[in-house]
Amino acid sequence: MTNVSALGQFMASPEDNKTEKNAHLPGSDSYRPFGAGSIKGAGYSKPMSIDPCLDVEFGSIRHDTEGYSAKTSTLVNGLGREAADFESFHNFDVVMSHTMSESDYRKAREDGFDPKDLEPSEAVTILDKVKTALLESGQVIDGFNDDLDVETLSKITGSSSLARDIEASFEHHDIPLTKDNIEDVLGALEKGALLSSAPKDESKNFLIDNNLEPSIDNLYLADHAVGGPKTGHSSYYMEGGYLNKIAQDDTYEDLDASILEVIEEAGFDTQDEDIKDMARQLLKDGLRLTTDTLQKKKDLEDLSFPLSKEKIIEAAAASIADGKKASEGNLIDPRSLVQKAVSLKKSLYLEEIRFEMSTEVNLRLLRSGIEIDTSYVEKSMEDIRNAQLQIAKALFPDRSDADKLYDLYRNTNEDIDAVKQSPAAVVGALTKEFKSATLEDIFNRSSIIKADYDKAQKTYEAVGTAVRADLGDSIKKAFRNVDELLKDMDLETNDDNRRAVRILSYNHTEVTRISVETVRSWDSKLVDTIDKLKPRAVLDMIREGRNPLKMTLDELSSYLSDKDQNSDERNEKFSRFLYKLEHSGQINDKEKESYIGIYRLFENLKATDHAAIGTVLMSGSEMTIGNLLGASRTLQRSKRGMDYKIDDEFGGLESGGFKSVSIDVQIETAFRYYAGKADRAYEHISPEKMLSFEDKGNDILEATLPEFADAMEESEGEDSKALEREYNQRQLQDIRDVLADELCSQSEEELKDSKIPVTVRNLEAMNELIASRIKYNTKNIWNQLRSRIKDKDDSTFEKSDEDAGDAIDKALDNLKNLSEYKNTIDNLSKTVETAMNTADTYIDIRAYKLLYTQLSIAGAMSDAGSYEIPVDMGSSKVSLHLSFRQGDGQSSRIEASIETENFGTVKADLSLSSSEDESGNNQNTIAPKVTGMLTTSAQGRSQTRRFMDNIKYIMTGDASSQDISIMYGAASKTGGSTKAAVSREADTTDKRLIKTAELFIKAVTDSLTMMEES
Repeated sequence: MTNVSALGQFMASPEDNKTEKNAHLPGSDSYRPFGAGSIKGAGYSKPMSIDPCLDVEFGSIRHDTEGYSAKTSTLVNGLGREAADFESFHNFDVVMSHTMSESDYRKAREDGFDPKDLEPSEAVTILDKVKTALLESGQVIDGFNDDLDVETLSKITGSSSLARDIEASFEHHDIPLTKDNIEDVLGALEKGALLSSAPKDESKNFLIDNNLEPSIDNLYLADHAVGGPKTGHSSYYMEGGYLNKIAQDDTYEDLDASILEVIEEAGFDTQDEDIKDMARQLLKDGLRLTTDTLQKKKDLEDLSFPLSKEKIIEAAAASIADGKKASEGNLIDPRSLVQKAVSLKKSLYLEEIRFEMSTEVNLRLLRSGIEIDTSYVEKSMEDIRNAQLQIAKALFPDRSDADKLYDLYRNTNEDIDAVKQSPAAVVGALTKEFKSATLEDIFNRSSIIKADYDKAQKTYEAVGTAVRADLGDSIKKAFRNVDELLKDMDLETNDDNRRAVRILSYNHTEVTRISVETVRSWDSKLVDTIDKLKPRAVLDMIREGRNPLKMTLDELSSYLSDKDQNSDERNEKFSRFLYKLEHSGQINDKEKESYIGIYRLFENLKATDHAAIGTVLMSGSEMTIGNLLGASRTLQRSKRGMDYKIDDEFGGLESGGFKSVSIDVQIETAFRYYAGKADRAYEHISPEKMLSFEDKGNDILEATLPEFADAMEESEGEDSKALEREYNQRQLQDIRDVLADELCSQSEEELKDSKIPVTVRNLEAMNELIASRIKYNTKNIWNQLRSRIKDKDDSTFEKSDEDAGDAIDKALDNLKNLSEYKNTIDNLSKTVETAMNTADTYIDIRAYKLLYTQLSIAGAMSDAGSYEIPVDMGSSKVSLHLSFRQGDGQSSRIEASIETENFGTVKADLSLSSSEDESGNNQNTIAPKVTGMLTTSAQGRSQTRRFMDNIKYIMTGDASSQDISIMYGAASKTGGSTKAAVSREADTTDKRLIKTAELFIKAVTDSLTMMEES
């Protein structure tokens, strides 16, 4: 049977297949075993890592993998090769500092992800998804150059036109205009300018033979790698899907038919003499003639020199987007991995359609005795499945069923998007079923209704979007009498009620006051819940063992409300609000105070399950912002929630059309509606929108809750968008500063050793904790705690009436008691959290959040046997870092260090030696001896010796003891990791070790006090 490709058009080349890179046949002059690869060239040899996987037959080499088409094949295999190197250059630092733009940050936040809280593998996976989503959507990026303004960029580049070119290219590739990125591009431009003439043929062959991209760096490499005697390669050519070796007696004219076959498969004109000459030249130069090598030969011949600045900039930007150096960019194909991935997705989709449409053709081939080879399809699908599994493991680490969980994650997000785009009529169709209907039920019903609309070719307004502009006029015309209808039912003529009437009409349901309010309440609930079901929330649910598709609206809403109470989310939201409030430039101090109060109202409504809404409903008052504020304050004073009884005798809400429905149903319906509106207001609240609402002549306190919520959901103005970008840029700069900190590497190591997630937020806190070990750092955690906690009413500590500063000092001193360390840290954390919840400036919120995270990390590190102990050092404090480590055998030891003001960096390496009687028997009743070494970076001057001797005396009771030795002039680096730390609660030996550690802390503090007093 004839063996042909099922597509029968294009063949993948060995160069496209990473498993066939640099392959040679046995018996050829240059044959060497696979796995012992090297870059080949005249007079040049450099080791390379080659995958030793090739199906070798004498006389021919069969393709192991064939792409869907020539272009698709190149993309599949190219991505495969680059994916193998992904981790080497797409590390956490590069992704977060150099490739994440403001638009990426904004989109990640819209999806519920805070980049500061993502771990490395998760961050790369999430940001890849964000970038591809932005590229596929074609979203215009507003204010892209907020990193650097045009004037600054022009000064850096020395040219306004060059600055504009770089800015445009960076925007195209969605990378930030940071100084580091700009300087990298300028370096590539400078290097590229030196390539004034086209490379020699030998250099081009070097690139083709070694499958190297035509980058500035590789052009330099090729130019310097050639020059010696040529290596004798055998020549190969493609024929019928096989790579055949040229026989010694063959002439190139004899191979014209095979050459034309390759030219045709590569998509070139078989009558083009230049292409024919290139094909023959490849064979003459000892290179393989395949569709891929021919394409590369053509590309290199077409590459014009000197290189244009536009070409260099575009390739450089794509390379930076991939996490590589600017000079490593492909000058012929300046696309980033993200752009290639989107292109590949489209190609695979088209090929899938081709397969579906060619069934009859394939059947005819089979009947003709022609074998259809689909192995390459299976291989490609296997590669795709493996890539998906990698993503699954990144999102669901340490889970054996990660692939299934990832499928659930993707399906849930797709279903949520489908519900958002489905006809609003689904609300009316499910009104009586919403209490028990799951998200999956809602999706299924939505899909059926949408299919009916599509079949009838009817337009519709969707669940999760505002009415489309093209539908607005027709809807107004169709429902032009709706306001009169609402007035007749004594209902407000607002958009929510109008939409409810339309939904009822779509379902041919009777329009009554009861039906309007019922539909309105479920519509509000559905829209609010779906809007908050962002990818981050879905991911968290699945990680916690929940299946969102099997949860009802009430269950989903309850979960999301609890999630909103997460302190990180709450503080981030309030920080953003305060930043805009303080940087608006149009809001006076009185308005600021008022706006913060209203913000706190909606935050409190969320925290108390909307208790104030129930209070206002019970009173029969109008649901205005002012009445909600009053009810909220009353509840706070009485410290109680909704403790009223709902029954049919309560008539606060009874009127006209309500008499046929029990009062508890009336209140439940109204409560559901208003709670949804409150959540929508809280989700979208911003000071600029509040100011705009008042500028239109509205009084916020007199406005109804629906009116205020609708105002908050309106689109942002240009000033508001500018503030949003400014805030995002500040967060991005914070991320870059954290990762650029010289302490970051040590912080990463210590976090990993203590099994604490390595996130930007934790790295920032860990950087500060390590910096607190450094003398003269007046802004260390302990001094910050002392200066910022000023609330005398705080009752976290035993005496609520004592000065807050004294209470903090007492708590800090208690940290020297390691047995109470964790409890003391927890109490300090509660105190900071209380202060954070009452802060009303952006700077204060940020400072308290950093303190809180530092304390959380200090507490987690203590679980791993590592401690930060504040020690007085003159007018300030410095951290003594102490950790327990597993020593030889079953023994444990103490490592500690402290940077003193006058006696250098003091370190201790101490352990307990077993006491034995004269017969050599172990005596557990006798206290073990402390042995080890004390070192200091200071020289052994008299004062230093006195200080060190005193520590030794307190530890041993004998200044002349030989159990502890002292070294002067030792290395001065402080800190150190907590690797192999053991729990402080392990056994009796550990408890004794704790006492020894506490004794060392006392020895240091007492010796410092003694020397200060003397």
